[in-house]
This record gives sequence, C-alpha cells and structure tokens, in this order.
Amino acid sequence: MSESSIQKEAQRKLDELNNIRSNTRLSHPEELEVHQLEYELNLYLQKLIDLECLTILDVEDFEQREKYRQELTVCMAKADRLLKRLQKKRQLEKPKPVKTQEIDASLQMSEHPNQMSRHQTPEANTSDSQMIPTASWKLLLEKVKAIGQISTPQIIRGRATGENSTGTGWLIASGLALTCYHVIKARGEYDTSDISLYDLNIQVTNTVLMFDYLLPGQGIEYRIVKLECYDANLDYALLRVEDRPNNHLAHRSFLKLGMHTPLTLQTNFYIIQHPNGQPQYNSVGRFLNRQDGKPHQILHNALTDHGTSGAPVLNAKNWEAIALHIGEDREKQFRIATLLEPILDHIKETHKDLHDYIENQQFKLTL
Repeated sequence: MSESSIQKEAQRKLDELNNIRSNTRLSHPEELEVHQLEYELNLYLQKLIDLECLTILDVEDFEQREKYRQELTVCMAKADRLLKRLQKKRQLEKPKPVKTQEIDASLQMSEHPNQMSRHQTPEANTSDSQMIPTASWKLLLEKVKAIGQISTPQIIRGRATGENSTGTGWLIASGLALTCYHVIKARGEYDTSDISLYDLNIQVTNTVLMFDYLLPGQGIEYRIVKLECYDANLDYALLRVEDRPNNHLAHRSFLKLGMHTPLTLQTNFYIIQHPNGQPQYNSVGRFLNRQDGKPHQILHNALTDHGTSGAPVLNAKNWEAIALHIGEDREKQFRIATLLEPILDHIKETHKDLHDYIENQQFKLTL
C-alpha cells in the first residue's frame, strides 16, 4: 500500500469510528476502546505526515517512517475488528417489525390500562450497555483541571539553546505541582550528564505550567518559581507554582493520592497526559508488574509518548493518583511509573514542612 493510500485508509477508519461512536449506544469500555484507537490512529498518522514535510530524509527517518507505517497498519486492523463487532451490535439494536397481534395487544392495553398483559415484561437492556454514573464523569472533569502541560527551556552555560523540554505536571496540593525531574533537567532522554545549579535555576524559573489546554489556542499559564525538592533516582520534581490574581490556584482542584492501593492484574489505570506537547489526552491500561530490582517502580501498558512524562497514573476505580509516569522499558516494551509512596517518603525525609503541608491538604479532600 502506498504512503498516500495508507493515510487515506487511516483517515477513513477514523471517520468510521467517529460515525459508530455518534450513532451507536456504547458501553463505557467500548467508548474507551474507540477513544484509544482514535488516539493511536491520529498519533501515527500525524507522525507520518510530519515526516513527509521534511525535504531531506536520512536513514533514521526512513526507519521511523517504516515503523509508523507498521504501527498504523496494526491499528487499522484493530479498528476493522472493532468496527465489525460494533456494527453487528448496531444491527441487533435496530427495531424489529411489530407483529399484528402485538399491535392488537397494545391497543387492548390502552383500552384497559390497569390490566396486566401476558406480553408485558420488565424493562430490559437489550444492547447490554452499562449505565455510567454522572458522578464519574463529573470527577473526571474535576481531575483534568489539576493536570497541565509543562514546558522548560534548555539552558547551557547560562544561555538558552532554543530547545524546550515538554512534559505533564499536576497539582498534588494547592500551589505545588509534581512532574519528572528529567523534564525539568531538559537534557534529553539519553543524556546522563550533570547540570549546573546555575543552569537548573534559570530553567526552573522560566518553566511554565499550562492548565486547561484541551484544544489548540486554549490554556492558562502559570510560572514556576522554585524547585522545592527532587530526586534523580525516583525521577520526580516538586515545584512551587506562582499564583495569578485573575485565576487563583485556590479555585483549582488538586489530585487525591491513593498510595496504599493494592496493585493486581485487575488494577486498571487512566493516564491523563500531554503527549508531544499536544492538548490533553487520556489513555487506559492496567498494572502489569513491579520493575525488576526497583521495588519503587511499576510497569503498565497504557499508551504514552514523549511528553507524557510526569503524568499521574490514576486508579480507574476511584481516580486517585498512585504513581508518576516516567518513561518506557524499551526491552520489555512496557511503560514505567514511580510509586508515590517512596516519593512522599523522600519529601518527608528532606522537607518535612512540605510533607506536612501536602498531608494537610490531602486530609481536606476527605472531609
């Protein structure tokens, strides 16, 4: 299949998914499945389009293009299977022809409304759809307000290079945001060199955290004024966010922590994120295992990308944050997250006043 053909086919699949989502009564898991596929198709389609914009492609670009083509082909096959299943469901939901005797029975019932017909049955959920509590969606809308895109300029020897490091950050308490240290360090994924405190301080105080970035052209920016504490091994950074008189942080929610949640293969996650500096997305996955030799890390399979680093890993059952997404295990092809418990323990050891403040703020969420 040619480059243009595969792109057209991917776009057609996106249109079909959008149509089935709009015209079929879907259960909550089905809605998430459709949303996930739409995200994946859009992601790899955009990556291919971006590569086409380059006038000169090197060997690495050609390899990336082939990888994205393969990923897109896999996504389209998954979309085909899902569409067939949902289309079959929609066919089953179509109203069936009403028999004459059933019409007669209904007319008789209208004449004698208090008489129970033998044809009358309790209401049934013929599509096997799940009712989703409004409170769940309300909770989701509250949570996304606490999560934003973070952008840090790269400074080397006191000078801006013009490169920016982007990630995801979220409020753990009023005025305090959590993200990955490597996002704030802004030295690239494979750069393990140290950064001077001078450069780090300039980067931090020129970092911006943007909330409500749901569509291009939207968002409210807040400046970071201080790196309160961090740990490179745990890959976390706790940041002080400067308030705005016209948009007080006190009016913005922060995430509730669920540090002692038992993690099993039944534990499902939501990852609310800003992949590649884009507007906010969310993906679903589940707990897979602990990371070998690193008990403070867990593995999960939610869809992520560059820019997801720093995103909260939320328990799908109660929306509590239980871990901080930090990257990917390339050998196992799984995602990695640092549990919040060791992060809070480190904050307690190094900055007890901050730990007490966070605990006090979290306690207020339980009242």
